[in-house]
Amino acid sequence: MNLPAPLSALLAIGLMPLLCAAQPAKPQQAPIEQDALHDDAAPTTATKAAASEKPIHATIAIDWTKPEQPATRRQFSINATAGARPLLSVDPLYGKNMAYMNAEVLRYHKGIVPRAITGNDLKKNPNAGGWVDLANKTWNRATIRDSFKNFPIAPGTDIVVNIPNWPPWMDKDKRLDPAQYDAFADFCAELVRILNVELRLGVRYFEITNERDFVYWRAQQKIGEPPLTRELAKIFLLCAEAMKKVDPAIKTGGPAAASGEKNVFPMHREFIQLTRAQLDFFSFHGYATGTPDQPDALIYDKAAWLGSLIKKHRALLDELSPDRHIEVHLNEYNISWTWKISEPRMRNHKGAVFDSLFLIAAVKARADVTNAWNDQEGTYGKMDVKNGYILRPPAHVFHYFNNWLVGRSASATTTHPKAVVPFAVESADGTRAFVLVNRSNAANTATLTFAGQSPSTATVTTARISEKGPTGLETSDIPAATLRAPLTLPPHSVTFYRINK
Repeated sequence: MNLPAPLSALLAIGLMPLLCAAQPAKPQQAPIEQDALHDDAAPTTATKAAASEKPIHATIAIDWTKPEQPATRRQFSINATAGARPLLSVDPLYGKNMAYMNAEVLRYHKGIVPRAITGNDLKKNPNAGGWVDLANKTWNRATIRDSFKNFPIAPGTDIVVNIPNWPPWMDKDKRLDPAQYDAFADFCAELVRILNVELRLGVRYFEITNERDFVYWRAQQKIGEPPLTRELAKIFLLCAEAMKKVDPAIKTGGPAAASGEKNVFPMHREFIQLTRAQLDFFSFHGYATGTPDQPDALIYDKAAWLGSLIKKHRALLDELSPDRHIEVHLNEYNISWTWKISEPRMRNHKGAVFDSLFLIAAVKARADVTNAWNDQEGTYGKMDVKNGYILRPPAHVFHYFNNWLVGRSASATTTHPKAVVPFAVESADGTRAFVLVNRSNAANTATLTFAGQSPSTATVTTARISEKGPTGLETSDIPAATLRAPLTLPPHSVTFYRINK
């Protein structure tokens, strides 16, 4: 992209790279435990990048006459970890920046039901119970009301309310006490009553439990014991039935499984088989790694791998429910599943590359909903909560995908898929846009060819996320003729192009 002089001047004051000084060598850490469960986590075709890759020239062919999968804002959505926490969501900058990212489906997970809590926790933080009034063993109606008052939901936005676990008084050895199965179902139904009857909010999606596969089949798998999938399915069915008695219009889903690789696929199949009468969406999570210092190319390959997991689950749901569409939600994803290694790429331009590659893969895999982890906080957030909710580079990915790349995707191919990845969409109003993702550490060039009409307008609006610039974002209008010449793509960059009518 040839930038005009004013933008060239901006480049001169760009940020220094995050790691600008030589660091002493660190011993390679052993893989963190969850990676051991991902037996096919490292794609066999993964490319381990050299210290300096050679620039390549890619030919990109976009054929507007060959429509492919629909691309929706539901596929480009986010976990709203502050949404259920009114002390955070009340900040107007939070609401402004969430509107900028423009996701259609917000998943509320943090701040609803604490997994375990003590009296000392409550003394330190009176709000530690989240939406639960722990003292009276019921829902905290005031906190729930304030959550939706402080962060009003835009029209057309769906909320997925995740009930991550049963409240502490129903727990027995990390699993739900069997004597409390009915009580937990009533507890979940009461939340539906508060949200949709008392507050009349019309929440459509309720997700029952979060990553409880860790105690119902992963722990058993680890020691060679039979999985307890049937027990988690029983809990789900009791809750879903009780909740739909309160509001038959809601959708119930789960189990928000920790991952979806082939080691756990048999349990996912069994869970779907047992719950499909009440299962409106099946949800699971996926992360690239839990090990630090993995090569960029391997991390980028994992985006396509996550797409392959969506595709496998889509096929499984179609097989087990041929007459009723059960949605597939991959509703947590990012580079690292653990916050302990504080993976910097999740917060910079390389995170933008990863997110873009994943969103492209999710559309191709026919995902119904995906939710990035997450909206705001220190390690993962698209916003930096400690610095006034400023937007980090990956936040811009969601803005441009949700505003420019919604509609019917078109055939877009590349001669070098390990270097430059294209994605093109024609919107409902006929506007055409595309993105070029340079996933290598070299400045590559690309030549574009179009079928079904070349750009004939005077200008093309562009937006680029890269290492340069104070926010990682540069925007400009360029002559349409520029697209007929080779384009230069900076290392680890995402460049959007909208063809103006």
